[in-house]
Amino acid sequence: MKQYKLICTIDFKLRPIIVFFLLFFISNSTFTQSCSIKAVGFNGKPASSVKLTIFKPGKGAAPQTGLFSPGLELSSGTKIILPPNTIVQFMTKGGTQIVRSKSNDIGYTVSFSEKGEAHTVQGNGAEIKNTVKKLLGYSYTNTNEKGVTAAITGTIFTFTNLEDNQNEAILATEEGTITIIEERPVRIKNAAGNPGYPNGENYNDKKIKKSVERSQSVRDGSYTSGDAPVEYDNYEEAISAMSAEINDEANRLANACAIAVDLICLGELYMSTGQTAKAIKELRRAVRYFESKDYSDDMTIDMETIVAKLYLAGALLKSETEAEQSEGRALNASCISSLQDALVYEQEDYNYAKNDADEDVDEATLICDDIHEIYLLLSIAYSIAEDEDKATQYSKKAEKKGCDQ
Repeated sequence: MKQYKLICTIDFKLRPIIVFFLLFFISNSTFTQSCSIKAVGFNGKPASSVKLTIFKPGKGAAPQTGLFSPGLELSSGTKIILPPNTIVQFMTKGGTQIVRSKSNDIGYTVSFSEKGEAHTVQGNGAEIKNTVKKLLGYSYTNTNEKGVTAAITGTIFTFTNLEDNQNEAILATEEGTITIIEERPVRIKNAAGNPGYPNGENYNDKKIKKSVERSQSVRDGSYTSGDAPVEYDNYEEAISAMSAEINDEANRLANACAIAVDLICLGELYMSTGQTAKAIKELRRAVRYFESKDYSDDMTIDMETIVAKLYLAGALLKSETEAEQSEGRALNASCISSLQDALVYEQEDYNYAKNDADEDVDEATLICDDIHEIYLLLSIAYSIAEDEDKATQYSKKAEKKGCDQ
């Protein structure tokens, strides 16, 4: 199976995105990159083994369900499903992670390279407590697949999805300071002929978002994410403000994912005002930033990069030059191919999870959520390709409950 990540999602479902990014300050030369299970528990008590379902990365890798004990080594891109009331402690180069499920199955995915690592939790009530080391030039992110991704200095913090509201998460810091970067919708108050929320050029009814940064330390208590809009009087003010913020973020060496989100926002603001050439320039930069993420690896299909490429492809097809239009068609076709590959892998895993679920279907539901994201992206990609029949087909699949064929 080839796993994929939705780390910096560009508003498919108006989901808040919070980014924590870790730059460490001491040498990491004595550590090796790996991830292993350090301890397990069930119903609040230590255990020698717990039931897990493990989806390894890579084509043809068969999922495994069974009892697993401490000491198990995991490769980058591995996804694990934890049944209710299960606790698993993981150990990585960047620190330790205690992942806890409550009343539902939850998913946990780890991705890493020599430059950094990303930890993703999926499912209502999913909780991960991070104890993070300080390592020079090594990034550490924690995200949920609804959009919460991340700038942490060596710290201890807990990240929890809210069970009663899938669009929010709670973050609490026990030691040190984290930088939270939420994605918020952009609202133009006085735009002639186009007031309100500007939409992505090829993302009908999907609001453009920008990053909003805040610091969170122990004395601040807990923080609950939200999606209140960032308002500008007009497009000119929005474009000027976004350009200045992007330059500041680049000078501060801010998280690449956050910069890429703002570059897409700027590019789509340019598209909304008919400045296609300027939009293409910024969207190219966004793709490069997404491709530079520290936790990417060769075994994963990176959805956030595909999203950026779809924005760029849509802009290129509106260019006045045939060369750029041709580039846009090729780029869009490449995205469709990658999405179709991802769909095959996820459908295989869904069928496995459904057949193995016994009376509990949460495991299959988590994978079904991922499939619906792919359906939505395919509908957008085929719309860009002006294949409205397939665009409508996948749009209907994205709106339909369940993933049975």
